[in-house]
Amino acid sequence: DPREAARLVGLAQARGAVAGTVSQRRCEPAHRHLAALLAQGALGRLRLIEADVHWHRSDAYYAERDWRRQTAQGGGSLANQGVHSLDLMLFLAGPVTHVSASAATLGHDIPVEDYTASLLAFAGGAQGVLVTTTAAPPGRPAGLRLFTDRGACALEQETVTHWDFPGVAPPPAPSAAGSGASDPKAIGVAGHIAQWTDFRDAVRERRAPAITFADGCAAARVCAAIYRSAAEGRRVALSEFPEQIAP
Repeated sequence: DPREAARLVGLAQARGAVAGTVSQRRCEPAHRHLAALLAQGALGRLRLIEADVHWHRSDAYYAERDWRRQTAQGGGSLANQGVHSLDLMLFLAGPVTHVSASAATLGHDIPVEDYTASLLAFAGGAQGVLVTTTAAPPGRPAGLRLFTDRGACALEQETVTHWDFPGVAPPPAPSAAGSGASDPKAIGVAGHIAQWTDFRDAVRERRAPAITFADGCAAARVCAAIYRSAAEGRRVALSEFPEQIAP
């Protein structure tokens, strides 16, 4: 719920609370390395970023927990699985200004979508493509691709499969992050541990954590824009959703 997220951002700020959102893929070494290279300008100017979550979930998975079948409770291939790849896109490319999207239920008898495809326009000028699904057996590791004015790279989960930036070191070998392509229990915990360690230290040091409520709100706003665009068949501006609501 983007309005609830915006309200929490305002409430945390008003109370001076240490408040964070679990977006653990930002804490994986490969993605931290990419973010640092982009910030330094070592990869050039980002032109296009693509992410895909071609995963599979069984009917039993959706039957096991009712929230997985409900949009309002975070079910669906975008809000449940794909939001982590979306968050990586925001981490690497910055805020989104407009969204055009479609959604469908292709492989399951559920009231929520199991497929989305989105075109994202970023404030910095880059364009983005995001595809999410849980109806693509047997499932593949989540993909991420960057295209700049100097080269391109591609990753599957944390493994670099293509690196076309001569003289620039690629991200380190993958950690034991694991892939949830076909089994949610196979997702590793390295990113979670790194994030919870940072959050613990943020509480002790009374500082903002590495991943804040505002970061979570940004992802919630884009998710809402994607769903609205798919439902209404139009291009949706992120300005339709608040970034913060005063308590």
